Amino acid sequence: MSDGVLFVDIFSPEQIIGFRSQVLDHLQQMDEDAWLSFRHHDALMEDRWVTGDLSSDAVLALTREDLVLRYVSSSNVPAEQLRLLGRRWITIGTIEDSPIWFSRACGIYYWAMAPDAPHTLDLWLSFPALPRRW
Repeated sequence: MSDGVLFVDIFSPEQIIGFRSQVLDHLQQMDEDAWLSFRHHDALMEDRWVTGDLSSDAVLALTREDLVLRYVSSSNVPAEQLRLLGRRWITIGTIEDSPIWFSRACGIYYWAMAPDAPHTLDLWLSFPALPRRW
């Protein structure tokens, strides 16, 4: 995750709010087995933890809403690179005519201002572990 200054400088509050809202809407419709697979199977892969201090039971027990509110972040991983992580991408909404993407294979949501944008808004359902195929 990046610091708050970069987050705000790259993306407007409206873009951040729109991303969070549409991701949460999609997550609320996700079946419980898929949710638990991303949160408990993928997130417990200790070799992919981002930081050990975030791997507590409290982080793994977050609700869908809490995960979205706390762990949407800006990333300097280009959108084109994220697309290489899997083929099972679907569009779940749009912001400013650009799609919000979700990978059913690796549990990543992301949005970029353009297909070749150097920064994205994203959420990993496996947080604090890196997503599958990372």
